[in-house]
Amino acid sequence: MPMMLIASKFAVPIILLILGWLAGDFVASKEVSVIAAEADTQVLGVGELDNLRPTLVYLGFFLPAIAAWIQALSPQQDRYVGKKFLLSLAMITGMIGGLWVLLDVQGRLEDFGDSPELTQVLEYYLITSPAVFAELLPYCVLIAAIVMFSELSKHREIIALVQSGRSLLAVAKVPIFHAILLSVGMFIVNFHWAPIAEAQGELFLERQSQKNAENQKSKGPQWIQSFNAEHNRLWFLSNDSTSDSNRYANVSIIEYDENQEPVYRWNAKEAIWLGEKGWELLNVSHFKVDKTANIPVSNDSLLIKPWKETPRQLILPKLDPEAMGVTHLWKWLSINQAGASKEKAVYKTHFHQRWASSFLPLAYVLIAIPLACYFDRRSSSSAIVSALLILFVIQILQSLTLALGESGRLSAFLSAWLINALLLLTTFYLWIKNIHGLPLTVWVASLTKKRHA
Repeated sequence: MPMMLIASKFAVPIILLILGWLAGDFVASKEVSVIAAEADTQVLGVGELDNLRPTLVYLGFFLPAIAAWIQALSPQQDRYVGKKFLLSLAMITGMIGGLWVLLDVQGRLEDFGDSPELTQVLEYYLITSPAVFAELLPYCVLIAAIVMFSELSKHREIIALVQSGRSLLAVAKVPIFHAILLSVGMFIVNFHWAPIAEAQGELFLERQSQKNAENQKSKGPQWIQSFNAEHNRLWFLSNDSTSDSNRYANVSIIEYDENQEPVYRWNAKEAIWLGEKGWELLNVSHFKVDKTANIPVSNDSLLIKPWKETPRQLILPKLDPEAMGVTHLWKWLSINQAGASKEKAVYKTHFHQRWASSFLPLAYVLIAIPLACYFDRRSSSSAIVSALLILFVIQILQSLTLALGESGRLSAFLSAWLINALLLLTTFYLWIKNIHGLPLTVWVASLTKKRHA
């Protein structure tokens, strides 16, 4: 009989461990192949941080098994509280996730085409699932923690657990451990997969929708503009280029004098990067530019210019930081160390934001403890209303601090981590007010008296 109990107790952790190992091994091998392909196709190339991606994939698939082992090895009371939290999180995540998908599908019916297949819809949401996970998880964690702790307080279970000689933090330690694992999961998807998921989803829709493809053709080539301030050259690169990252079609280069007046212009059918030799321009027309017109100078089938702008330096300024993970942002900042401070501020802000937002699940669980745990006859609805108000305020502040960081008015580090700091201060305030039942000034005065005594 004891063997049967032990087997039933550890069956789920062992099964999740095996499944995590098999899934992690499969997906990590695919990620290795993706990284190898990015060495040739990614504008930013592959850096040292990219080698962490297969390891993070492994870790991500082992997180459910780690949570199951925490549950299995915890005392009975901790298992009970942890189980309540996981069930509440599953219920809230299912409700919010399902509602989000229904609303998103309705808004994307035209994007899927006239007669979308179910497999196409499922494939799209599978591609974008990392971005959806990173977007919805913090809110789901806060609401689930509020609902769970409010339910325990409503049925006087919190009082019983505390009266058994345990502190409130000890009662909530298993949900806190689970929140730490969720924060690790947030960091894993924020590291690379969540930022690029939305862009990959849009690319998938463009490929599936014939209407979008026809519209894209009717628009003609789209132009990328890049200015080299050191040598006063302005580049126009067409997106109608070959797959070779060192070869571009329909290129126009304008050179300026020291007064920022245009002097020369080259229009080339094709431009090829030769490395140390510079650029090779094919079928190029050379113009002298004055204030009113372009004066033709020559036409050459082949022209080599010793310009040192690399393809990466030309394309990088136009990469969308919202669609770049930690590795790509780090590489962009490394390549553009001498770039304009205002332009770098955008990428620095998003780089720090990837790290800071990963701690939101843990911060929300910590704030839910003093917000939802009570020892009187108050209604649990007040805690839920307070949680929704906190989410509303945090959403506004996140948009504000992100905008201030991108504009350079606030340091990138501070703009990203300010929300976390405010959440911790709010947790501290609520702990003193709701758990100790004291105004903050009275609590500080009591500490001062104890210190003097």
